[in-house]
Amino acid sequence: MRKKDKTIGYALVVMFALMIRRYLEEAWAYMDITVKEAIKCLTLIVTQTIQIKNKPLLQMIPKPNQINENLLNALHMKLPKMLPSKGVKVATRKKLFDRRKK
Repeated sequence: MRKKDKTIGYALVVMFALMIRRYLEEAWAYMDITVKEAIKCLTLIVTQTIQIKNKPLLQMIPKPNQINENLLNALHMKLPKMLPSKGVKVATRKKLFDRRKK
């Protein structure tokens, strides 16, 4: 049985997700692209780290391709050209080999 607080929290998160999805659908409706396809396109935006003497200094964001630029413009978003680098490495994929049966 779920606790009341957890149920309310879950419902809140789901409602926010639905609101975001609807906003994206409306913004991108004229582009004939689904939200899933658009987000997949936006994953192509990456940063390039500039290092001096092996110390990260800046992260540059290259100009996005035309599709990504259109997606961002529809949301009235503009990417910065540079970000300060914190030197933190982020792993985006879980390593499964440690959890697999041998």
